[in-house]
Amino acid sequence: MGVLRQRKRPDLVIQLARRMPTVQFVLVGGAYDPHEGARFRQLAADLPNVLFLDQQPRQMVRDLMSHASALVFPSELEGLALTVNEAMACGLPVLAQPRSSLPEQVQDGLTGWLLPVDEREEMGAWAERLGHILDWTPAVRQDFAQRARAVAVARYSWASIAAQYRQLYIQTNGA
Repeated sequence: MGVLRQRKRPDLVIQLARRMPTVQFVLVGGAYDPHEGARFRQLAADLPNVLFLDQQPRQMVRDLMSHASALVFPSELEGLALTVNEAMACGLPVLAQPRSSLPEQVQDGLTGWLLPVDEREEMGAWAERLGHILDWTPAVRQDFAQRARAVAVARYSWASIAAQYRQLYIQTNGA
């Protein structure tokens, strides 16, 4: 979701799709550099289980998330990843690397899992975790979704952010 760049590692999602040929993957995002976008499309061209969509309106992204089983987000460098917050608000488990700001967003075991990338293992830990998620019962999925959404609302809703800014302002100004 968003802009596909090398630092977001869409190649790892494609590698995971290659490893899990019976699982449908959807890559969503545009590219600042048309050559970079074409390279990612080419990597996925021979995989019938990968649907590659360009940049989509926010409503379409929400619709896609509402039908997804998980968000696979192997980015290496992020500020505050809005896509991760949106996925948690939709109740999706997030699979992400323990890099950059992602450990601050993804609470391991509560809102998703932080998984290192070991390319020698060809995304083995990611495939194992995703397979486990795909085997969840509806009750387990619903329980997870409620917890993830509660965390997203508590930490990232407008009311929560406003309260955090207010507290920061009070601390900074000594009022």
